Amino acid sequence: MSFWSALFGGRSGAAETVKVSDPVEYKGFVIRAAPYKNDGGQYQTAGVVEREIGGVRKQHRFIRADAYGSYDDAVNFTLNKARQIVDRFSAALEKAMSLARSEEAGYLPGWCGPHAE
Repeated sequence: MSFWSALFGGRSGAAETVKVSDPVEYKGFVIRAAPYKNDGGQYQTAGVVEREIGGVRKQHRFIRADAYGSYDDAVNFTLNKARQIVDRFSAALEKAMSLARSEEAGYLPGWCGPHAE
């Protein structure tokens, strides 16, 4: 690779395709690990977390700074990290909904306070 190609982002050879792992279902979400080879030749942690909401497939793509020498190690770490994302999202959503329904939030527009049953 020439100096100018390296400086301005040119790459030698064909671009390597990203191998996506088989989907894993976790707490209603579908997780796919998609680690890719970085410039250092290691596999970068990356993946997708998906869920269908109201008939529409929503997805969150993530990339982490962690890199691994083998594809299998990167897939395992990516799946574990995606499970953490799902767990933390679920906990945060539950806390947000309880706060939104609390009396302290009554002054906010769109308050979804206690429902009479």
